[in-house]
Amino acid sequence: MEWKPKTSIHSTLKPRLNVNDYKKDFKMDFINGDLVPNETVSGLDAFIQKFIKVLLTNKTPIINYGLLELLPKSNDQANFDKECENLSSAIVTHTKKKNINSFKHYNFYTKV
Repeated sequence: MEWKPKTSIHSTLKPRLNVNDYKKDFKMDFINGDLVPNETVSGLDAFIQKFIKVLLTNKTPIINYGLLELLPKSNDQANFDKECENLSSAIVTHTKKKNINSFKHYNFYTKV
C-alpha cells in the first residue's frame, strides 16, 4: 500500500525544534532491540532515533508518548489512507506532556 496525501501535512507546534541541537542519547539497534555499547547519537541522528522510538512504543498510563497503535494495518486502500492521515496528524501535533521519569502523577496504590 502507498499513501499519497491530498494536502501537505505541517506541524503548528511552536517553538520549532532545531534537530541539529537535539541532545545526545545512547545509540539503539532497532533490529536487535538493544543499546549499542559505547556509542551515542546526537543532532539529526538522535532526533530520528527518538522518532522511531515514539512510533514503536505503545501508549500506556505511564508512557504517554507512544504512537504504535496508530501505525496503519488495513489492506483496504481507503482505510489505509485514513489510518495514514490519522498517524500523520498525531505526529505533527505530538508533544510529550509529562516527564516519563516522574511518577508523581500516578497512583500505584489502589484498593481492590
